[in-house]
Amino acid sequence: MKIAKKSPEIKVKNEELISTMLDELRMAVRWQRPSILVSTCQSDLVMTLAQLDLQNRLLKHRLDVIQVVINPKNFDILPDLAHSPRREESVFFVSGLDHGGGVDGMNAYRALNMRRELLVDFQVRAVFWLSEKEANDLPSNALDFWAFRHHTLELSGKITPRKVLSVTRKLNPESWQAEALLRESPAGINLRQDLLNEIPEWKEAPVIRAELLMSLAGLNWAAGTLSLARDQVKQSLQIARDQSLASLQARSWNGLGLVLESLNHPDQALESFQRSLKLDPALASAWENLGLHYRRSNEPEKAVGASLKALELDPHLLNSWLNLAVIHANQGKLDLALQACRKALRMKPKNESALRLEGSLLLQKRQHSAALQAFQKANRVNHLNADTWSQLAQLYKEMGLINQAMRAFYKVARLDPKSALPWVEIARLYRKKNKFVEARRAYRSAIALDPANQDYRQALTACTSRQVPSA
Repeated sequence: MKIAKKSPEIKVKNEELISTMLDELRMAVRWQRPSILVSTCQSDLVMTLAQLDLQNRLLKHRLDVIQVVINPKNFDILPDLAHSPRREESVFFVSGLDHGGGVDGMNAYRALNMRRELLVDFQVRAVFWLSEKEANDLPSNALDFWAFRHHTLELSGKITPRKVLSVTRKLNPESWQAEALLRESPAGINLRQDLLNEIPEWKEAPVIRAELLMSLAGLNWAAGTLSLARDQVKQSLQIARDQSLASLQARSWNGLGLVLESLNHPDQALESFQRSLKLDPALASAWENLGLHYRRSNEPEKAVGASLKALELDPHLLNSWLNLAVIHANQGKLDLALQACRKALRMKPKNESALRLEGSLLLQKRQHSAALQAFQKANRVNHLNADTWSQLAQLYKEMGLINQAMRAFYKVARLDPKSALPWVEIARLYRKKNKFVEARRAYRSAIALDPANQDYRQALTACTSRQVPSA
């Protein structure tokens, strides 16, 4: 069994050990095998920083992190890990062994020992993060589990402000992408909050806190907790002002603009983007967000200008290419729209929004086979998006594939249970098949969701007048 540890003779940096963990987890996923890693950490700060660093690296390889914190009510964790629907594309971060409760605090250790085979049988990939005390107790309290581990690593050493600042800046992308940020939650939020609480009173602490607050604001913005995001980005902005950090002020104004846009304060959002660009005219993401703002405000010429400026500064800005694609599509310039959309896809071939937009554009161009491929790719990325299924259903309908269209609309109705539209489409398809009983039932479902809609009631009446007598 391979053991990677620090010793007086061989100094191994924590970064190298985290790279070892990443390589082992990636190989386990590639070869569809379990991976049980045990990481001993010298302090809470070492542990939190290592967890954030490893999560950031895993996300780049499309592996999500699920945080599992043991407590007296949640000590028997292995069945949940084994049967998690996200198990195949996730790595579990387990911590808190000493907090499982029971006589002498042994519940969690006993549960690990008894259930250890679930980790192997269900090919679980997990990192058990231990304090030094837990690392000393684990071999004697859960010997059979200890024998199952694949690697043991010891993270120690002095944590410097420079190191913490380096990690926190890597966690804080210049451009907030909602899809990417959502993949980090809730583990990313919890770990950043832990680090925020653990920072020593270094002279660099205010800057580190400001970076963490900006990062937390982005995650909360993506998660829809907008008031909290607004408070956090304002705190970051205040620290940046106090520390006379122009670059951080510019990024904070930019983030605040996004949050205000989502809170439906477009005028304040515009002012925030403009303040950001006044501080840093070369901040590409601020130009990108300004372009998105102008498109939403129905100012296409300004939107195009801002998006082109953003791409001049950084040609890899996905949202700017998609913004241009939508503007061109709204103007009926479908070829230009497709060009912009496909430039986005060259950068992110598995971006769900770009694939769905490509399918929509191809549908408008009546290129049904190509549109079908685009929507199917989008579904492979995320098969639970109602918009993708709705557009796929419309495509099937245009292609005359009534049964496939109906199944897709039923899927939309399940994914978006408050929308009446899929039920109306289902009713129309049933009428096309002369199944008036089923059509009436679908219209009634639509009316229950939108009782004020007179068109639906008239359609139900027309459908009733054409009822076919049952046998």
